[in-house]
Amino acid sequence: MSGKEFIEEVILKEIAELLNEGTEITQTLHEVLEKLLQVTGFKIGWIFLIDEDQNPKLIASHALPHALTANNCYRMKKKAVGASIVIEREN
Repeated sequence: MSGKEFIEEVILKEIAELLNEGTEITQTLHEVLEKLLQVTGFKIGWIFLIDEDQNPKLIASHALPHALTANNCYRMKKKAVGASIVIEREN
């Protein structure tokens, strides 16, 4: 196992622990998102949850560009379906 693989495995274990031990959903998912970005090397990420009325709610985000946050995240909400975790690689 390479050093990078070991670090990724450690981070994934930390994510599992965060999910198992977290008591406050927003804070837990924000921490999970930060760890996911760390392990993937991505620079931008967000997590939407869909409520019982099928309305998306932005729960956690990191480094979102203005184009995605404009109009209360209208463009992202329009695309959200089901509970989703979406991470986008910075170009």
